Amino acid sequence: MHPSASRIDRYLQKDPPPRVEGKLRDHLRACGRCRERYDDQIVLLRALAGDARIPTKQENDRMVRLALRAAGLPPAREPAEKRGALDRIPYISAPALTATALVLLVVVAFGLWLALRPAEPVIAAHLVKAKNTTLDGVTADTRIFKQIPICDGELLAVEKRGFAELVLARGGTVRIYPKTVLSLSGPGERVDLGIGKVWCIVKPSGMPFLVRTDLAEARVVGTSFVVEREKSGETEVRVMKGEVEVRNVNKQKKVRVRGGSRTRVAADHPPAPPRRYNSEDDESQWDAFLRELKRGVKRAIRDIQKFFDGR
Repeated sequence: MHPSASRIDRYLQKDPPPRVEGKLRDHLRACGRCRERYDDQIVLLRALAGDARIPTKQENDRMVRLALRAAGLPPAREPAEKRGALDRIPYISAPALTATALVLLVVVAFGLWLALRPAEPVIAAHLVKAKNTTLDGVTADTRIFKQIPICDGELLAVEKRGFAELVLARGGTVRIYPKTVLSLSGPGERVDLGIGKVWCIVKPSGMPFLVRTDLAEARVVGTSFVVEREKSGETEVRVMKGEVEVRNVNKQKKVRVRGGSRTRVAADHPPAPPRRYNSEDDESQWDAFLRELKRGVKRAIRDIQKFFDGR
């Protein structure tokens, strides 16, 4: 009966009782297949020790032990205090060592992946109403998905006959008018307005909030305001309620605009002095968008009914 491969591996790493060792060595002298396994493991252990041509310490100790036994002498033993930590490690077979190494490799690789993987996207807001609106070029349909998350840096575009409304992660609402392109940063703390107009309704919560164009920056102090960037690049800030701090991008000068007032920022100019305006114009315009949307939905329903009635 052939000894198992694990038994041969165990013999090479641990001192067996003399009777067991004698039987195993007698078998190895007579069995070529087991002797080949034995020789392969010897080479492997030598290579792991640093040089396949040089016997390992265990191999040398085994030859000394066999020679002493053949001469009828007691085996030499190291003092317990001089035995190294490696000598006190329990026997581990070669397959087990390989499996352990693979597990350690997987653990290390997973740790590196965790350390190097891209950070999870930050949700800046949720889109709750939308018509003719795209998010990074993909149609955003709130009729299917009631709330569509908008992540930091994603581009939101509202077409000519569209509109959108989103709820900021920091708290507050942003209503987006037709022909507007923007993106958000962080947890809804900043709106980068490329073109168009937004109506921001935010509550002072201790968290920052601002709307930025390439010429101006409007930072919240109060609650409700409109920022409109025209094709020329000029930016107008109209405050409905509360107070907003407005400055040009060069931060040369800033003004505070209170409810019922507006200011305008042109290229290479500081914000104009605030002046009065009628905030009902912006409010009524948004209401008109909503009424037009409802009328469009009703027309679409009537057209569908006429189509089926005429069949």
